[in-house]
This record gives sequence, structure tokens and C-alpha cells, in this order.
Amino acid sequence: GLTRMDHSLRVAYYSYRAAKVLKLNYKEVAVGALLHDFFHEDYEEIPMRIYSMFTHAKKSLKNSSELFELSDMQKDIIEAHMFPISFYKPPKYLESWIVDMVDNCVAVSEAFYAARRHLGVAANFLLLVVLNYWR
Repeated sequence: GLTRMDHSLRVAYYSYRAAKVLKLNYKEVAVGALLHDFFHEDYEEIPMRIYSMFTHAKKSLKNSSELFELSDMQKDIIEAHMFPISFYKPPKYLESWIVDMVDNCVAVSEAFYAARRHLGVAANFLLLVVLNYWR
């Protein structure tokens, strides 16, 4: 499966590449992107997962700030990465916008990956049922 660490590494990699091509501060981008989901909550219930979408950026910033010395840009990248869902905090820097957009793209890509896996399991099950029926 896809872990939060896998997700953070993908976001950091693609954000770093984009920032480098755009001649932005790619080092700040890489650090901020790595820490953008630095929190621990494994909610199974859908309402709590939705609630976490609005709160986890602040939790990630709090956790990251406790363990690392962060620049203002890194703090902004972490706290603003859920814009526009967390409408209270729009990104201040172009680097923050990059991580926000890359995070959205990676999340959508991962959702399709997970759906494709589940559809594959369902298709295999259906195939087994059909084959067993015709036996």
C-alpha cells in the first residue's frame, strides 16, 4: 500500500524538480514538502478523515517545529499545503504554491492507484465466481 511516507517522498521529489526548473528555492521546497504531512492519525471513520483534511496542516507544522528549526518559507509550505481546503491560510510564497499543487496532483494519482488495485481485486473475484459457476 501507499504510506504517508511514500506520499511525502513523492511530493518532495516532484516539488523539488519543479522548483529547480523554475529556479526557485528548491532546498526549502524539499524540506517543507517532506514535512508537509508530518503527523500521526490513522482514522478509519470517514467523518474523522474529512475533519483531518482541515486540521492536519497545523498539526504537521506543530510537530515539525518541535523537532526542527524551520524557516518562514518552510513553515508556510507546511501550513498552507491544504489551500483552498484550509482557506484560512493561503500560500505566501511561490514555493508554497508549488508544493500545494504537487501535493494535490500526487494525492489524485495515489487515489487512482488505490482504486485500480481495489478494482483489480474485485475483477479477479468476479472472474473466480464466473469460472466456478461454469464448472
